Amino acid sequence: MTTTTVQRETTRRTERTTYRAVCEPYGGWWAVHVPGTVVHTQARRLDQVEAMARDAIALTYDVGPGSFDVVVDPALPASGAEAVDAVNAARSVASEAERHAFAVMADKIVYLTRELKLSYRDTAQLLGMSHQRVDQLAKAARGSTGGQAHDDGPSREPLSLSELGRLSGGALVVHLSYGGRFKPDPGSPVRPKWGPDHPDDATILDNTRRHWQIGRLLATLWRPTPDERPHALVGLGGTVQHRPVISSLQIEPGWFDVAAAGADPEINVVGDASLNYLGLRGRLVTDARFGTNRQQSFIWVDCHGEVRRGGRGA
Repeated sequence: MTTTTVQRETTRRTERTTYRAVCEPYGGWWAVHVPGTVVHTQARRLDQVEAMARDAIALTYDVGPGSFDVVVDPALPASGAEAVDAVNAARSVASEAERHAFAVMADKIVYLTRELKLSYRDTAQLLGMSHQRVDQLAKAARGSTGGQAHDDGPSREPLSLSELGRLSGGALVVHLSYGGRFKPDPGSPVRPKWGPDHPDDATILDNTRRHWQIGRLLATLWRPTPDERPHALVGLGGTVQHRPVISSLQIEPGWFDVAAAGADPEINVVGDASLNYLGLRGRLVTDARFGTNRQQSFIWVDCHGEVRRGGRGA
């Protein structure tokens, strides 16, 4: 019997054969067959398919059950496959929403307990949760889990600005101030800052894309020197001790060439829906220090991890 006939793959280095065990649900069982062979068997549960197929193959070809590999390939009807895809898509959306909620809750608890100096019990009363949960979130926000694992929260591996720059291929990192409104320009509408009254992603997106005095950088460095251009636009919240990524966006590559002249041009981005470019949303950044004036409210870190402009000391 040829290799083509039994639909198997042989790795030249190890000479191990891989068989594909196709399994279909049938009357509460899984009917199993290996395409191109006479091997057929059945299993009560999906996690038993590999073992049953392995035994059947070994018996049919008189080989050791450990001398080959088996890949299980569940074959569901179209409606079943659609159901599985729908569940996986919903889980992905729910997981992203949960990570975002965790980051937002932790950030706001830090604000309430540190900036407003509320006790954990008072914060818990305001938020309708236990003071133990408030304590847990506050510890997570500081990068300490207090000896407990938090699988439902954002990654507990903080990034330095240098690591962020290298990971993203260069980043414009901006400070998203919390609550209130921006001082409007003459003839312009009032713009809210993200905060308790405007926690939505649309406001976060607006705050991330606008308000940064980068016109000189754009004109003198980024526009004439494409290799210098940052790829990511990253919005940080919180305080120096705790700066979570509130938004992470990919800067539209062509924007550098068409951006309007001026001190603070609006930044065009790609794929703004999730605010989670490179999966950075919710990660902590350890050493981002911003100043009080607008020239210090952003930091440019290049693709080599070198801080080039902005931040405190700019």
